[in-house]
Amino acid sequence: MKYKNKKIIIFGASKAGERAYEMLKSFGFNVIFFLDNNTKKFETTFLGKKIKSPDILKELDMEEYFIVIASMFYCEISKQLNGYNLVTEENYTEVNSLIKELLESNFLYFTNKIKKINNVEKNKKNILITLPRGLILGGIENWSITVNRGLKNFNSKSYLVNLKPNAISEIENTRDYKIINLNFDEDNYINALVNACNEVIKYLPCTIINNDSFEILQIAYILKKIYPNYIKVISVLHGDADIIYHQNVIYQEIISNFICVSQEISESLIKNLPKRTNNIVFKISPIEISNIKKEYSCKGQPIKIGFAGRLVKEQKRCDYLLELIKLLESKKVNYEIHIAGAGPYYDLIEAFIIKEKLENKIMMYGLIPYAKMDCFWNKIDVYLNLSDYEGTSLAMLEAMGNGIVPIVTNVSGVNLFVKDAVNGFIINKGDIASAEERILYILKNREILQQYGKVCREIIIQRCSMKDYIEYLLKL
Repeated sequence: MKYKNKKIIIFGASKAGERAYEMLKSFGFNVIFFLDNNTKKFETTFLGKKIKSPDILKELDMEEYFIVIASMFYCEISKQLNGYNLVTEENYTEVNSLIKELLESNFLYFTNKIKKINNVEKNKKNILITLPRGLILGGIENWSITVNRGLKNFNSKSYLVNLKPNAISEIENTRDYKIINLNFDEDNYINALVNACNEVIKYLPCTIINNDSFEILQIAYILKKIYPNYIKVISVLHGDADIIYHQNVIYQEIISNFICVSQEISESLIKNLPKRTNNIVFKISPIEISNIKKEYSCKGQPIKIGFAGRLVKEQKRCDYLLELIKLLESKKVNYEIHIAGAGPYYDLIEAFIIKEKLENKIMMYGLIPYAKMDCFWNKIDVYLNLSDYEGTSLAMLEAMGNGIVPIVTNVSGVNLFVKDAVNGFIINKGDIASAEERILYILKNREILQQYGKVCREIIIQRCSMKDYIEYLLKL
């Protein structure tokens, strides 16, 4: 093996780096140190190992070392390593590619540890839907719960596979769902894989719906070799990050169908998997539409803006949200912003509200259970999304289904649902001034709320049918 007897370096001193460290340690690798591009981390300690600048690679004899990339930015890091005259698969690889190779080379170990079953009830068909981040209120999780509920209405045996059972649940009434807990937080990753495989085989035959999870693909990869006729894998791509395409490419052999939540994602996946065109489809996520009669704020009242999602800088750009609030204040715009969600930016936004005395203008609700989101949307006029990237935002679809007018950045999935100045507004990423201008325009032209909102609702009813989506899934 190319990495045998070499000193291992992990590129990425973050959560992904920690995950890679635990996986490699369980397979017997000794990590020497970490690399990272954040200058503030240089010469600090992470998991008991030093973090060094990538420039140290100029000083090392790379015949002695092998680099494992553990980052969602692996394409950019690969180019960076190429700049040091390093060659992919000879001097470095991505961690999940390496783990797949290790699964293959250690397959006998897994077959000896995994329980054998003699009789499989061929007539039953279970569907296992992955929750990669656990029972939290996020886009993938809302999709999973919605699809799970739709499958139950079709009398299908559907389970939610919780990959973070030790995390605090943000979902109410978990008793209403059949949940399979797979614990990957234990010390030894190989043991966690074995235990997870032994749990999943209880539900054979099954269709596993993967939602951007390497762990579930590793489980399926092992079990499909042992029970090839009893497991089908459907992969749903919710985002257009490079790492998502990468995981589907390296495990393509076990995936029967790929469902992409936007046209842009399906086109990109086809470029990555040109021989799998017949198995790649763009399918709009289903949305449950309420029958609430929408009412909008009246002239003289503040325009009510809704922001819903994980409160983070990366992807969702909550830093831009704060900049927009400052701009609205400077222009003395008559507005309210209602924020639903949790995350690292919650405390920052709350502190900003208190400092600027904006308690009457900016309302923070924290996590709102999915079943109660309609009540949130019912008070909103405008849906705001400032993201740098999305799949097709479920929050956007839910808001539009409730007749709310979107102001959104031009990310994946938007153009299919939003036509600029027809049923909403599309702005460039990072263009806070344009967001403020669109809000001001709506404030001065309230009649478009009713007009645009009606078009939004009709589009969602037409294109996001739950019945059509579940029937399609069951035919795969």
